[in-house]
Amino acid sequence: MAWSLTPGLVDMAVDLIRTGQADEARGPLATNSDFWTLLHGLSETAPVPAARLVGAYLDRARIREPPTAAASRPAGCFTEAWSGVG
Repeated sequence: MAWSLTPGLVDMAVDLIRTGQADEARGPLATNSDFWTLLHGLSETAPVPAARLVGAYLDRARIREPPTAAASRPAGCFTEAWSGVG
């Protein structure tokens, strides 16, 4: 799935993220792009909607995280390196 996000699509994008329909979303420009690539332009032009998307993404990542991954990362650390997401 390739996206080009605009502020008008944020509500729909949050719903897609929360329901897991965007788990494999990638940016439109490169095969190695990821969720964070999608937010680059939006974060500069619309930081509040971008923050909503980040929150939805992190909530979804926490749900997708295997229970053993939470036990193995340092307290308070939530990064892709520790979560197994991405």
